[in-house]
Amino acid sequence: MQENTLSSLGLDQDYYGFAQLPYLELRRTEFSRQHYKPHSHPQLSIGAILAGSTQVHYQGKFQTAELGDLVIINPEQVHYCNPAAGDFRSYYMLYLDSQWCKTKLAALFCHKESCRSEDNQEINEQEKSHQAEISPQERALSLSLESSEQVFCPSMTLKDPELFQNYLDTVDALLNQQLTQAEQRLEQLVFELFSRHFSLPQKQQPEHALTQQCRRHLLADLAAAVSIEQIAQQLDCRTETLIRQFKRDTGISPKAFLNNARIEQAKLLLKQGNSQAEVALAVGFSDQSHFHKAFVNFTSATPGQYQKVNSSH
Repeated sequence: MQENTLSSLGLDQDYYGFAQLPYLELRRTEFSRQHYKPHSHPQLSIGAILAGSTQVHYQGKFQTAELGDLVIINPEQVHYCNPAAGDFRSYYMLYLDSQWCKTKLAALFCHKESCRSEDNQEINEQEKSHQAEISPQERALSLSLESSEQVFCPSMTLKDPELFQNYLDTVDALLNQQLTQAEQRLEQLVFELFSRHFSLPQKQQPEHALTQQCRRHLLADLAAAVSIEQIAQQLDCRTETLIRQFKRDTGISPKAFLNNARIEQAKLLLKQGNSQAEVALAVGFSDQSHFHKAFVNFTSATPGQYQKVNSSH
């Protein structure tokens, strides 16, 4: 386990990475009044409110999450969670690799298909463990699910005391480096969460052609991304029209989308052991101080702190 406390930022917060469990990251934040701008994560984000409350802004709506609530943010979805005026919040946040989640969800729905094909006959765990062959129907369903765009939970907050306790038990095992037990608890947590609250992976609604093309231009080369004015000219439309359409489809401006993409790519490069100077240039920041400031704004961690926590060495 790699851990780092972000006290240098005046924030009681830790990030944890686990070489044995590369598909997850854990963040612990206590008594924070930190505000965040709209952003997204490639992972499925599952939070647990330990104290205080936070306002979850997501998909054009907002809800207040309080002690005992779980917060669910689907992958790639723009959101922000900020405290109410004068309030604070303490919470855990698990970030789970979206492909890992899709595989688990595929297995769950394949099992449901198998149960239905047996005329709803109950299949206990011992019997399932001896099913060596996967039917063509199950295999096709699994491939279909795993190729879908994202896992999907229709609720942004959940009040499920049993699931909340299972979440805390999983985190407790992680923090105590009981990784075999943590892995088992996580598997059970995800199974129960997906069974009760998730549906089949959803394909996103088609974006406007302008948004799709703008996105491709922005992501084509993060180190030398063209300006929105240049993109608008290439697409033969007004800059204002392009920005308005992009924000309508994604929830954020093209500039915010680009910065978000740069920070997510920077995380990957930092995990791979690249120097901060190399990463800053690779993702299009003109100098390291600009990169440092942007990274802190998005993650509440410095690049060095994040790299230390997530080092696989």
